[in-house]
Amino acid sequence: MSAKKDARLNLIYEMIAEKIAPLQETYQSGAMERGHLVETVVKELYKEKGVMVEEVGFIKSLEWLGISPDGIIRNSEGVITRAIEIK
Repeated sequence: MSAKKDARLNLIYEMIAEKIAPLQETYQSGAMERGHLVETVVKELYKEKGVMVEEVGFIKSLEWLGISPDGIIRNSEGVITRAIEIK
């Protein structure tokens, strides 16, 4: 999020618009389709082992660095211990 009020408002309006009328993906390659299927299967395998994978968006890890993994795994105290990227 930007510190500028106009930029924040524009982002908020864009997010609201996406919820009201989500854009449909018009193209999905075979690799993209496979990736979505594999991601679902891998997350189920984690779940079967008793490991919960939490879906997240962008995570700011340092002042100048962030990640957007397919999921994160937390320990019993709620601290992120792993970020996973499924291919």
